[in-house]
Amino acid sequence: MKWVNGLLCNADTNIISITESNQVVRTVKKVSVIVPAYNVEKYIHRAIESVMQQTYENVELVVVDDGSSDATWDIIQQYAGRDDRIFPYHQNNAGVSAARNKALEMISGEYVLFLDSDDWLEKHTVEYLMDLADKNPGMLVSASWYHTWLSDDGTTKSMRQREPADLAAVGVEEALCSIGTSKYSLQSACYKLYDASVIQKNHISFACDISHGEDGLFVFHYLIHTEGLVYSTEPLWYILEREGSATRSPYNRGRLTAITAVERMIDYRHPSEKVQQALYANLFSRVEGIMRVALKTEREDAKQDLITLREYLREHKAYLKNEAMRNKERLRYFIYAYIPFAIIERWRKLKDK
Repeated sequence: MKWVNGLLCNADTNIISITESNQVVRTVKKVSVIVPAYNVEKYIHRAIESVMQQTYENVELVVVDDGSSDATWDIIQQYAGRDDRIFPYHQNNAGVSAARNKALEMISGEYVLFLDSDDWLEKHTVEYLMDLADKNPGMLVSASWYHTWLSDDGTTKSMRQREPADLAAVGVEEALCSIGTSKYSLQSACYKLYDASVIQKNHISFACDISHGEDGLFVFHYLIHTEGLVYSTEPLWYILEREGSATRSPYNRGRLTAITAVERMIDYRHPSEKVQQALYANLFSRVEGIMRVALKTEREDAKQDLITLREYLREHKAYLKNEAMRNKERLRYFIYAYIPFAIIERWRKLKDK
């Protein structure tokens, strides 16, 4: 037992407030925030400070530097030297999934959330999510965010991702069906609060061989072990839109692993036919999305991937029998599976205008 900020700590995860009569007033569970970092010396300070300034009382920050070649690791160490709630770790470059998995091994909190190193949190993020979790036991808690742009003078401009709306509470089936959509923000591991015991008990981790879609696969495996989802349109994350970030990277062959991610969800063979149909619709959407990006580049590997993906579509005509696919999606299937690429490219340019 030890005192921290006027509160009595019991073990490593709980803070207990004691009255003069030695009665327990409340227990504050620890929340671990995981930040994987790679060459973000210009941004990492904002992420770290947003965690350490949370209104919630009991947080820890686990920052894993993934072999940065700039000053990122030095900055992390400087912050860790000033605050014993920060736990730094440095590894050779192995990718964001390996960094997150290492952090999951290091956490001591009962709940966990993920924050990318160039993004940051509202001060009340953890408090807000923990309140939702307390009121909705067994549910995955998810929230919205701000799209944020950084000006040359260092100021930021933000825009809500969602308009305000009532809380949405849905069962596991509906939540799983929405993974391929933007409805509840389930394609990212961020914007959510996870029960660490669910992750540990079911050995849930990030697939290191998948570089696109690994977040959605993680969320899929987590949701299977919950009672459903509670979603709030309250924006709690600031997502920095910048060149060079993973979400804005140009075409590369790693995008093909997004197909593998959905195939693994399908291979899980969830007993709900509705979920399986939604996953097949998601699979087509991923293939179409990759082909759309590949059409915009002159790279030779992209041209080869277009041919491979076209064959993939033709081999999966069963898509068309999927009740989750709408007629316009069936039309797009025929376009991408059979229409010459030059014509598709001209059609896309006209459509994008």
